[in-house]
Amino acid sequence: FEAERLYGEVLAAAPHDSEAIAGLGEVELLRGTDRAAEARFQEALRANENYVPALIALADIHWHSGRADEARRAYQSIVDQYSTDLYPPYVQLRSQSTSSAAGDNSALSTASDG
Repeated sequence: FEAERLYGEVLAAAPHDSEAIAGLGEVELLRGTDRAAEARFQEALRANENYVPALIALADIHWHSGRADEARRAYQSIVDQYSTDLYPPYVQLRSQSTSSAAGDNSALSTASDG
């Protein structure tokens, strides 16, 4: 991926750039390597513990991998700590979800789910 090369260039100049690290996580998601993506998002959070896109991405990975309780806690933490203009509406919906069918294609799915 061209994006991977560009993120690598950013990281060569700024090794702790949370956006570039999370960008590599997005590349891993596109590859279907969720564990590698999860590791990248965690790395981004070590660089910036308040980087909301990485917090959301980790919660989404948990949600889609069937770890609903863990995902709900992560979504709730985002809702509790950050302004609503920093996260999409589904984050709040999932934080309140009682559905045991995490990762389904219900109304709570993200726009990128297809």
